[in-house]
Amino acid sequence: MNVFVIPSWYPSNREPLKGVFCREQAQALAACTDCNVIVCNWGQQDGVISAAHPLEAAQSLIWRVGARRHVRNLGEKFHEYFEPSLIWSPRLPGGGSKRVYAAIRRTYESACRKFGRMDVLHAHVCDPGGYLAGQLSAEKKVPFVVTEHWGMFPGKLINGRPEPEIEKALQGASVVVSVSTSAARKIETLGYRNVRVIHNLVDETRFTVQPYRPGVFRFFSMGRLTLVKGFDILLWAIRQWSPREGEVEFVIAGEGAMRKDLQVLARELGVDRLIHWAGPVSREEAPSWFRDCHAFVLPSRRESFGVVCAEAIASGRPIIATRCGGPEDIVNSLNGTLIAPENVSQLAAALEEMKANHARYDPQAIREDFMRRFSRPAITTQIRKMYSDVVGRN
Repeated sequence: MNVFVIPSWYPSNREPLKGVFCREQAQALAACTDCNVIVCNWGQQDGVISAAHPLEAAQSLIWRVGARRHVRNLGEKFHEYFEPSLIWSPRLPGGGSKRVYAAIRRTYESACRKFGRMDVLHAHVCDPGGYLAGQLSAEKKVPFVVTEHWGMFPGKLINGRPEPEIEKALQGASVVVSVSTSAARKIETLGYRNVRVIHNLVDETRFTVQPYRPGVFRFFSMGRLTLVKGFDILLWAIRQWSPREGEVEFVIAGEGAMRKDLQVLARELGVDRLIHWAGPVSREEAPSWFRDCHAFVLPSRRESFGVVCAEAIASGRPIIATRCGGPEDIVNSLNGTLIAPENVSQLAAALEEMKANHARYDPQAIREDFMRRFSRPAITTQIRKMYSDVVGRN
């Protein structure tokens, strides 16, 4: 089966982690199923021109001058077609997605010449990927599905409906995939019933279960240092619990606009000696951080899924997370505990309870539960069945 992937987000020079789950899913499909996967990469983040950010706009223009189309065969059945394109606001002359659509169309036709007719288009995020997939689907008479990952979905409503590009993607897709039950409900409230929950996957080969490190009990957190991730709530909870230095430590990994503010808050609360700010952590480095902790903490205000929680249980580590969307599909009595978002007292109590009763969590049982629900074989089997259902129905 030939699958043509149109991701709204994809790793780029400017943002190497943006949409990395789209690439990893495509790689997994090629490795674990009979799918021949072709990804259209137009330089998603690198080609954006915004009048509000002139420096980044200049960087985009420089990038485009030096960018050259090419094909990367990253495995027997996984192929990245790079067709660089700029995109800017449709309110400006020559703006909109026409250039990107032309790049996608050229990539599609090139892939068909190489591999034969595409059986299904798979877009990630309705705008612009799903909207553009809908155009290509109508032109080439190939069905498409769209996976919605956007945590802010559906965004700004107009007379109670999403923006036209999102609406057209949802209307045209044979299946709308949601990465969590909570996110699926948001789509269904708009009147769509062709919604299927398929979680994000984690490459199980990257994570292993290791014995706990001796010494200080370590809580690990990782994410963008932004308001939505709730690290300020974590700092207040540490203050309320007030564990003794030398018995407990907190490692917070990530970078973002709130880094300095969070460090100032930690000092003001008198908890800075308990915290190690690890800075940005690469995909290659992440598994070792999970192995070196005793428990993982995700204090987010909102998550469409929460792949870091799945990575934690892939490493056999228990979790404390908030009921903020995605974590409800991941955390259970076997692997951790859920608390209300923005609740300092509940988080403080959960931290203390995790430290006191950590031995009740079985790392191997946590890992086995992960393998059944979020590993590459588990998720790609669901995606492959969806493709069969769509192709058979069309």
